[in-house]
Amino acid sequence: MLNLNGQTIFLGGFHDHWARADADNPSLLLAALNFYHYDFLCLMDGGQADRRIQQIASLWCKQLRIYLGREECYGWGHLVTLGPKAPQLPQDNLDWVRVLQQTKANYDLLILAHPCYPTTWEKLFLPQKMDQLLDEGLIDGVQLTIGTDGRDAQRNAALVNWFEARDRAGKVTPIVGGWDVHQALPVKNLPPVLYTAKHPPDGTFETACDNRTLVFAARNELTDICRAVREGQTVIEDLRTGRLVGPAKLVRFLEDNGYRSAIRQMDADRDAVRLEQADSCVAGQNAQLHITAPAGTINWPVNFDQTTPIAAAGGSAEITPRVPALLDRDVTYLPVTWQDDSGRQRFWAVQSIHPIQFDVLPNLTEAQTSVEVITKAPLHGTLQLELENNLGSFTQAISGSVKLPLAISKSSPTPVRYTAKITTDHAITRSLDGYLTFLPVRRFNGSWQDIGRIGVDDSRFEAVHGYGHSRPWPGSDAFSAQIQFAWDEQALYFSADVTDPIHYQPFEGHFTYNADCLQLAIDPLLRRNDSVGSFYSFNLALTKHGPELFRIHSPQNEASAQFSPPANNVSLRDRFLKIVHTQHGLRYEMRLPWGELAPVQPAAGLRMGVYFIMFNNNGQGHLDTLHWPVPLEGMWMTPSRWGVLSLIT
Repeated sequence: MLNLNGQTIFLGGFHDHWARADADNPSLLLAALNFYHYDFLCLMDGGQADRRIQQIASLWCKQLRIYLGREECYGWGHLVTLGPKAPQLPQDNLDWVRVLQQTKANYDLLILAHPCYPTTWEKLFLPQKMDQLLDEGLIDGVQLTIGTDGRDAQRNAALVNWFEARDRAGKVTPIVGGWDVHQALPVKNLPPVLYTAKHPPDGTFETACDNRTLVFAARNELTDICRAVREGQTVIEDLRTGRLVGPAKLVRFLEDNGYRSAIRQMDADRDAVRLEQADSCVAGQNAQLHITAPAGTINWPVNFDQTTPIAAAGGSAEITPRVPALLDRDVTYLPVTWQDDSGRQRFWAVQSIHPIQFDVLPNLTEAQTSVEVITKAPLHGTLQLELENNLGSFTQAISGSVKLPLAISKSSPTPVRYTAKITTDHAITRSLDGYLTFLPVRRFNGSWQDIGRIGVDDSRFEAVHGYGHSRPWPGSDAFSAQIQFAWDEQALYFSADVTDPIHYQPFEGHFTYNADCLQLAIDPLLRRNDSVGSFYSFNLALTKHGPELFRIHSPQNEASAQFSPPANNVSLRDRFLKIVHTQHGLRYEMRLPWGELAPVQPAAGLRMGVYFIMFNNNGQGHLDTLHWPVPLEGMWMTPSRWGVLSLIT
């Protein structure tokens, strides 16, 4: 919070999605907000996950308010809403005026989200409909994106010009900003304590932390924040360039009353409080931390709901608290704060490593189907492993990786749920659960007739909380697929026989997922990480120009002297993809050379991670989305939870 010449100004953001990134642990998000002096944030995923983040933030961040809302997606654009009081209308309603008229009263605030997004740009901005929506009171404001670099730089410039023209004409034009964060990136060589001036949040998430909204309001309460937005009392700051975009009179007020010097002082005060650590903490051991700060209190986690206060006398000191195992993960971040008597607070995310690290994978050979427990760190203890439907139950000593034979067919496209627990001789425990895909991928002999089919044709594949879901799944006769995988020394083969009577795909490239589209992700080296950086993902779509295979992600974190990853967001056109119409929909056939999945080399016994998504849009917006092998809560881009393809002869 700032007070400039008697005017209270709150800093915040109106559009973010941490429940998709990590519903269990908001430490990185809270550390980023603290770094940029945020007073509030609006979360857009809705549901229990956002409420849990709000609860954790209320304990750890005394000055921060989390306001809850919901992003609503329609075929003509997205909405950012606060305080929704009724369910969203069907996404396939193309009459945006009627939708807004019917729903405006259901929200504390209704904002048109990122007009640079393709559907909003084509249907609302270019036809000059945004002025109508504002002037007729159908929306409360617009999320203005103002970044000057990246894919949307030209559109952002046009949006700023549109706003400034309205401001010159004396029209109230409420604007807000937001990061629209979905996921943290696995950035190499980050220090174990985040964030600092040397390692700021910008660049550690999949979207830029490049703006914050300045709200001229009396109090940091939802009613005051919403009122200020509707009255046009907001300015958006470009955190990379320092540019201020907003009503000219407010920008002049900030410039004339020392806003920039006030922020510099806040930054200096922030950077004077330092928490340092040479190596990552290890759960179950004592941390070795160095704090430099004025007198105050350090809050160390017992768990996310309970803290241990540690007095800081002022100056520099060593602290060695016991490190808790907050989550059953190889690596996680602990919430740690310092606070003085005035309420000034510093929040860090401190990296912690679990001493028990293991994974559970299917192991298929011609002779045997097994479960393989792979230990990634030395340990001695006891393993307990249970597979559903009485397919296997094991309790035994473990001191390294082990294969546990199963009496089941190795051809089982149905995912099998498992639970596993390891307890060390020192009574430290670690649990793991997930699904195993006992899926053999056979050599391709030129015909798909001999290749097993996997049905994505049941309600268990319905991603109820996934992007693109807007109605109950209508059944396999309306939307489903039979998919197949095969291989030889030259390529990985994939086919999908899709049932979808109405084909609609007006987009190309990255955004084809907004209409009828398949997405296929491959983790070629089976890294099974928790984020992007080691896998390939592709859009497969029949566009107006024909079949298009579009590479969204490549394994950028696998770069080495021997391997230069290909670029993200590149169209491969129809070189490796054929799509034909069938009586019930479309048939996709992909022949992807192994060079497009480098650096992996094909061989019998190779295992690769896999995830498959299909979207349905009949022309009015998303209707359905199915995920295989198992729909995942939050972001699907977590390879540690994907299925596994096992290449056999």
